[in-house]
Amino acid sequence: MRLVDVGAYTFCHEAYAVQAVLRAFGVESHLIDENTIRIKWIWSAAVGGIKVRIAEEDLDRATDILTTELVDAEDKALFANAWGPCPHCGGSDSRYFPNVIPAYLLHYFFVPFLRPIRRYKCLGCGRFWRLASS
Repeated sequence: MRLVDVGAYTFCHEAYAVQAVLRAFGVESHLIDENTIRIKWIWSAAVGGIKVRIAEEDLDRATDILTTELVDAEDKALFANAWGPCPHCGGSDSRYFPNVIPAYLLHYFFVPFLRPIRRYKCLGCGRFWRLASS
């Protein structure tokens, strides 16, 4: 049995997610260089990332599995834009943008009484806003 790479990933959690999806559909996979990158993550680029290998006869099936969107349109509609339309233009295509830098600084400076700001961005007009309860 010849093994072929189906993907290479920088971080362990990405490779684990791909392996879990493949196993859920009955495709056996193996992770190569997983322990090296788990111990020394900075070597990921040097060794080519964590490779997910499968049997060559499963390659077409695995490619179909990994390229198929597993969430259907009804599930997307349930979670899309749960915070309402954009207050500036009324557009319905908006995303949640966590404020990563202030959250990092809060932990760095040990300021437990402050909390990160929850922001949303409209992809139509490009403006940010916060909900009244945030």
